[in-house]
Amino acid sequence: MSDAQLLSYGQPGFAVAAALIKILVFMVLFAMGLASLLTWLERRQSAMMQDRLPRHPARRPAPGFAGSRVQGLLQ
Repeated sequence: MSDAQLLSYGQPGFAVAAALIKILVFMVLFAMGLASLLTWLERRQSAMMQDRLPRHPARRPAPGFAGSRVQGLLQ
């Protein structure tokens, strides 16, 4: 069989490749979310251990949006 026939829809090779891609995408998304959560928790714990307040977001008005704030997203 050629590579085109092996990875055509309905063949076992296509099902295996599709399953591997789905697993990899799920693992990457899960790992990114978990890493950001663990980083936030570590910084929060460090702030508590050092008896200091966590950082405050920048309170600058967003250009073009009346009454809304950027909340530190540009830092």
